[in-house]
Amino acid sequence: MATRCQDSVSVNDYMVAQDYVQWPVHCVQGSFGAEFDPYLRIPESAVVVKKGFQVQNDSYSAYGGRHSVQQWPFDGSGDTVTNLQNQEDLKDLIQGLNISRLFVAGLAIDYCVKNSILDSIGKNVAGSSTMPNTILSANSVALIAAGSRAVDPQAAPQVESMLASLGVVIIPDTILSPTDALNYYCDQVEMAAAGDDTNKGLAIGLGIGLTLLGFILIGVLCYCCRTRSTAPQSSNYADHVQQDDQYKPLHDL
Repeated sequence: MATRCQDSVSVNDYMVAQDYVQWPVHCVQGSFGAEFDPYLRIPESAVVVKKGFQVQNDSYSAYGGRHSVQQWPFDGSGDTVTNLQNQEDLKDLIQGLNISRLFVAGLAIDYCVKNSILDSIGKNVAGSSTMPNTILSANSVALIAAGSRAVDPQAAPQVESMLASLGVVIIPDTILSPTDALNYYCDQVEMAAAGDDTNKGLAIGLGIGLTLLGFILIGVLCYCCRTRSTAPQSSNYADHVQQDDQYKPLHDL
């Protein structure tokens, strides 16, 4: 146990299910598993963030990563724990580059991808401290489903549904073209904005209607009060005495 990574997720699983499960060895620096797929065609000017470099901290979010000091093709063994710890984290990089929209893809939807997106919109368990101040709304973040896979395939629809309920744009896995994906994203954002405008219009209209109704009711009440106060009043006490002697002079009570 002393040499095993005791991250919060596995510890929680152990406390609930009494089953301590860890990932198999994967993505080890300098190995084939840590290399980028050549089909990704990573540009030489890309900014690479590396996470999971601390033995006792298995980060499930890209926001636990730091700016790599490596140059293209980014798959060597030059990064050390010391130099990564002194580098900017992902939040600072996003804010420094004034990035306002994020498109997220990768492995795995039900773990690292999910938590990275939740951190991006300030909805992760840790709170909103990881949310970059340049990301103004949840629909500024999109999940590219065609470029992502889940550890548990059955969990993918549930994660996508949860993220969509928070306002994240889910680009369906049927959309493979980058141009089509961008057009889909823009359409979704425009529809959301149109819905917000409609809701605002309805709220304003309702507010105006209620205000006018209030003025009308006040006017009716004032008219009734005025009519009652100006009605002819008899000065003869006998006119107000009913047959059952309900009304009597004060000295007769």
